[in-house]
Amino acid sequence: MNKLSMLSIKDINSNKKMTITIILSIIVVTILINSITTLALSYKEYIVNLSRSKNNWEAKFENVEYENIKYIEEDKNIKETSIIQDIGVSNESYSDVYTLLLHIKAYDYNAMNNLNINLKAGRLPQNSNEIIINANMNYKIGDSINTTINNITYNFQIVGLIENTEFDNFDIKTITKENGAITLCDRNNLKNQDLINIYIITNNINKIYDNINNLENKLKLTATYNNEILSYACVAKDGSEFQSMLIVSIRNINRNNCYSISCTNLYNI
Repeated sequence: MNKLSMLSIKDINSNKKMTITIILSIIVVTILINSITTLALSYKEYIVNLSRSKNNWEAKFENVEYENIKYIEEDKNIKETSIIQDIGVSNESYSDVYTLLLHIKAYDYNAMNNLNINLKAGRLPQNSNEIIINANMNYKIGDSINTTINNITYNFQIVGLIENTEFDNFDIKTITKENGAITLCDRNNLKNQDLINIYIITNNINKIYDNINNLENKLKLTATYNNEILSYACVAKDGSEFQSMLIVSIRNINRNNCYSISCTNLYNI
């Protein structure tokens, strides 16, 4: 045993109380930092799940020809897809006071579950002959409603009432209101050249930009990202206040040499 080791042991033996205090302090600080980090990451997971409960998608492609969705759905990196077809806006008005039109979109079952539908009464459509409409219209559940879109006449049975949709629209200049209405998207009725919007959930959100970029190259289309979910998951390129706050907190932990976790590790959690 060299002299330096002997001196170290002698110093420790002569300052046992100080040594024990230092060791206990290190243990307490390590436990504290572990707890803070775990709490921060748990809150991150909670806020991501809360956001998913409203609009559960990470990226979307618009105006995709139906025959090309196979490139998305067969991709091993894609967990789930939701499909919406924009049927169009009615020719006729449903109000004598102002122009009130129906803007109808067809959602598949996944879209019904994953996208924000404010169902106020009744149920969701179970086939392409059923529809849910704005509760403010002069109709009730069980009524039939006829509409003409692009010279095609549709007859729907109303099975539910909704408060609003994300595609409601009001033009103050022409005093024209478009009420969103939703029916079920029947894939058997879709043709190869029909345009649809497809919403995507990936298997690994941390690799979303690489995976979606591969699809962009195949489809020759540009994707739109759900920046709210990506920001809460701390993977958004543009970032957010929440993302910055969480990363800065972890960086401060590193700076104080209290706990070894880096921003790179955070992104891979």
